[in-house]
Amino acid sequence: MVIELDPELKRELHGSLVADGTNLKEWFIAQARAYLRSRRAPELPGLADLNQDFYGQAAEEPGAYKAAPAKDEPPQAESKTD
Repeated sequence: MVIELDPELKRELHGSLVADGTNLKEWFIAQARAYLRSRRAPELPGLADLNQDFYGQAAEEPGAYKAAPAKDEPPQAESKTD
């Protein structure tokens, strides 16, 4: 397969792939397989975005998803560790 690329883009891509320990052929094969796999089993619309938002927010804000106290328990004061 021959693909014409802008020489600067080609140099930058090759350099980045070498830095990552791979090459253009391996990268292309991995990308092509991932693309074809996604075409065979598409995700439900919006599911990928939902997962990204949930996990991204949880990673950035660990306290954002605290469990609510049981109905018969009084809420506990948050402890501060400075």
